[in-house]
Amino acid sequence: MPTVRLIALLLISLLGLVACASPGVEPRPAQPSPSAATVASSDASPTPSSSSIPAADVAKAVALRRSYGLRTDLEWIGRVMADPAADTSFGTAMTAQEVEELFARTARSEEIRGTMQAYGEAHRDEWGGLFVEQATGGTIVGLFTAHLENHRAALAATLRSPVRWDVREVRWPERDLLALQERIVADASWLESIDSPFQAAGVDTVRNVVMVAVSSARADITALVIDHFNAPGMIEVTSDGLGPWKGGYGTLVVRAIDGRGRPVTGLDCTPVPDRANAWSNGDLIGYGTDDRGECRIQRLGATGYKVELRRLGDAGAPVVVGSARALVARDRTTRITIVVSS
Repeated sequence: MPTVRLIALLLISLLGLVACASPGVEPRPAQPSPSAATVASSDASPTPSSSSIPAADVAKAVALRRSYGLRTDLEWIGRVMADPAADTSFGTAMTAQEVEELFARTARSEEIRGTMQAYGEAHRDEWGGLFVEQATGGTIVGLFTAHLENHRAALAATLRSPVRWDVREVRWPERDLLALQERIVADASWLESIDSPFQAAGVDTVRNVVMVAVSSARADITALVIDHFNAPGMIEVTSDGLGPWKGGYGTLVVRAIDGRGRPVTGLDCTPVPDRANAWSNGDLIGYGTDDRGECRIQRLGATGYKVELRRLGDAGAPVVVGSARALVARDRTTRITIVVSS
């Protein structure tokens, strides 16, 4: 059975922390946070726009900036993307002040998140959780399944802060979603039994569902999962469309040498399979060359691979220093040697 990916669980459970606008009641702030237009216009003008920026990059920038509640007019985006001093930490070019605003939202949200969370936990039968809605400038949104105006009034009497907040209605209490998530993780062997290995599960607070990721070639996998856990409306299933590998396994030994035949140590070995599901428990990371310049990877799916050797470059990013093809045979050990570039 595939190993449960804790990182994947965390990523899914944190989806609500950076969220696009959701339909509902307009935020009810005591005082609004700085608007996207204010942040943008108060920046010093970036380098003039460039018409050479690919349309796909501009489209991506528009989508990301909209999700963060930042300025999205094309003239501004072009100028920021053409600026060599722009910050790309958030997936697209932003000015220093825009980035500062995003971090400031997190700091501001801490003023009331704890109070709203405590209130919600005191009303667990109706509490759906909370998230930060970046698209509206960092609004703190509390979710409830009923008595929305009663909760709004109670929170208004408690939350005496200029931070923007709102309450909205959802269908499922957070505790029910978390309980369902635990059931799914505990019953991962059932997914294995229907050739749909479990990959991850977590609560998507914004969408008020449990997200379940599997590797399955079955067209009916969503209906099967919902029926098995008796949870219509509570589960959203995603699949890579592959399913488990059934072609047998072998072992791959990669030897790295320099131009003079000496072993090269400390390189990362990355086998990229011709067929994407040809791994053993997904363990295609974490292998490095030892003192003999070798890395041994066991239980690889028996198929072809492009094997890459990488080391960290000057900028801290991995750099490919050698590669070769390998054909892993079933129940056998395949050995290849790669000459590493200097």
